[in-house]
Amino acid sequence: MLRSLPTLDLTLWAATTLVALFLISLIFVRRLDREFPFLTAYIGVNLLQTLAQVIVYQVYGFDSEVTYAAVWGSQAVVILSRALATCEFCYRALGCYVGVWALATRIVLFCGAVVLGLAVYFGKDGFRYGVMTLEIASEAFIATLVVGTFLFAKYYQAPLLPSAVLLGLGLGINSCLKILNDAVLSRYWASYAGMWNEVGMVAFGGVLLLWIFAMRATVAAAVPEAELQPVDVYRSLAPQMNQRLAELNQQLVHLLKSEQPKS
Repeated sequence: MLRSLPTLDLTLWAATTLVALFLISLIFVRRLDREFPFLTAYIGVNLLQTLAQVIVYQVYGFDSEVTYAAVWGSQAVVILSRALATCEFCYRALGCYVGVWALATRIVLFCGAVVLGLAVYFGKDGFRYGVMTLEIASEAFIATLVVGTFLFAKYYQAPLLPSAVLLGLGLGINSCLKILNDAVLSRYWASYAGMWNEVGMVAFGGVLLLWIFAMRATVAAAVPEAELQPVDVYRSLAPQMNQRLAELNQQLVHLLKSEQPKS
């Protein structure tokens, strides 16, 4: 049954699967799964989706109701796992600042409720369009989180490791491309359905390569032994580097405490 697919689709499918397998193998070999649990889970979900699609296509074909429900249902799971991987990136960048992260979690919960409401509302036009709406809304949410995190880190001079930069860059690029791809698909389904899959696989393959470099950067950063400087150096530099972030963090802590109801 899979032989009926275009050769280009099969080639891209095989290539992205191999790259994903290499990435998740690199994560486990370097023991980075505890450092990036949600990213690891997201790559694993993608691989399981690929395996499930192969089985479903071989058993039920491309046009059955079982195939329709399995493919679009699994895509919804992939979207949610990617959103969790994005939250992981944001936490790695901002989690050490309690006030900032407390405010971010409230924004995440609010945006998540909006996304769910949009998916339920537009889902009345069909399961496929409901999942596509969920994907577009989720990707817009993810892209906003990534861009906002980068802008915040730049403005307040928060240090970002190369692995975090590459991870966030991959998530942001992936989301923007998916928004464009799904927007075109939802408008021109008949003429763009075949090309949509190919564009998506090429984009995802490029993102996987970025994440491979991110994992390698994490390993490279962990290998050298840290050489400590004299205590006086840290006493003079550390307050200067963290003063602005500390002030903002303290303001947010007081703001959030003031919002709590008084007994």
